[in-house]
Amino acid sequence: MKVALYARVSTRDQTEDNQLIRLRQVATARGYEIVGEYADCASGADAKRPALDRMRRDAKAGKFTRLMATKLDRLARSTVNLADLVADLDRWNVGLELLDQPIDTTTPTGRLTTVILGAVAEFERELIRDRTRDGLARAKAQGKTLGRPRRQLTPYQRDKLRAIMAEDPDISIRALSARMEGISRTRLAELIKEEALR
Repeated sequence: MKVALYARVSTRDQTEDNQLIRLRQVATARGYEIVGEYADCASGADAKRPALDRMRRDAKAGKFTRLMATKLDRLARSTVNLADLVADLDRWNVGLELLDQPIDTTTPTGRLTTVILGAVAEFERELIRDRTRDGLARAKAQGKTLGRPRRQLTPYQRDKLRAIMAEDPDISIRALSARMEGISRTRLAELIKEEALR
């Protein structure tokens, strides 16, 4: 049987390797022929993902007859997106096999289970979003600064900036920014004003 493997992580801090290693091991143990591996770094709520889109094209072209993933939420965290994907796979005669959830989409019960688990994944995502929003609102109400701290000049950068401006008092912010690598023009202008360097 020709199979494709799909893995997804949400952030660059994570790696899809763990999922792919498990999928390869199971596919090999079952005697499947792996004809494609697809991995995305994106939110499961995104319907459009580069590797997922490529996998869908290959499935439609009949390059494999089974798609394997570790969990349903690796494929989609929206019930609508999941239902669309499962319907497409069914239309293209591609079965879906999940390692951590015993689902066989070739049966009506399997398709129903898929939709129910997709709804649960979407509900979980909404709860996470609500908790995050509540946490941010609480932090803001407590006067905490949100986001990354604003960039400040290091002593070396401050000395360099002073030397450049002493050499050419009329230098433009654009020219200064080109010589002060890693600091945007906007932030550089703010820093010059904050530190009364001009």
